[in-house]
Amino acid sequence: MAAEDRPVHEFRVPERLVKDTADLETWKKSQAYQDFTGFIYILNEAVKGKKNNDSIIDKLTGVLDMYMKFIDETPPLEQPERFGNKAYRLWSDRVRDSSEEVIKSLLPADLHGAVEELQPYLLQGFGNAIRIDYGTGHEMKFAAFLCCLMKMKVIPQDCAAALVLHVIRSHVCVLQPTQPSVESQTELTPLSFVEETLVNQNASDYMFMSCVAYINKVKTGPFAEHSNSLWGISSVAEWTKVNSGLIKMYKAEVLGKFPVIQHFPFGTILSFEGQI
Repeated sequence: MAAEDRPVHEFRVPERLVKDTADLETWKKSQAYQDFTGFIYILNEAVKGKKNNDSIIDKLTGVLDMYMKFIDETPPLEQPERFGNKAYRLWSDRVRDSSEEVIKSLLPADLHGAVEELQPYLLQGFGNAIRIDYGTGHEMKFAAFLCCLMKMKVIPQDCAAALVLHVIRSHVCVLQPTQPSVESQTELTPLSFVEETLVNQNASDYMFMSCVAYINKVKTGPFAEHSNSLWGISSVAEWTKVNSGLIKMYKAEVLGKFPVIQHFPFGTILSFEGQI
């Protein structure tokens, strides 16, 4: 959309608004909930049957490549291994310090006022530098960052497949180890990932296979024991049932959980107001 055609919008820093279980129910009726779940469905449909060698969203993948370079330039510190390595905080500082220019590089000049609203989603999308941890809430915030860009029409909806196969895939690579997200599950049939040889043969082509290959690399013992939920998927005959079940699980176990949503910030792009 050309700048002259875009209505004037006053952005603001997003804030946490889910403070109790009653607010959790309000969240489920909010415009933000509808926008975010709609974004997930768009990605879910776009990626079905697609390989990773589709077109690339250059600017976003370039940002994540830069973050990977930051990792290479920030070696782990010598410390007890049972704690999160404090070098992560040094890496996180570099991500934070570059975030304003990074976001501006993604936006047209007339939308630079959105930087303060987008920053929390981007920065919190790579974990918590104080606790040195990463979970589904952080994954959600990075997805929310992309959702905001699509809602602002910075990312065209017809780029949804490339968004998953290149940008979200790169995000997973930056933050491994992490569980494969709901968007990536639709590329393969249920029985295809229980055989390690088949997984390795297809890891470079398919995002889900790549995630399973990583699990096989870092986990020991039978797959059915260390990744029981994934193992259970292989017994479902039809992939459409697996897909719909995973969407329901994501909405219930992530979007429907107070411990996750209480930390999610709302602004003018992803609004806590009722659905429009």
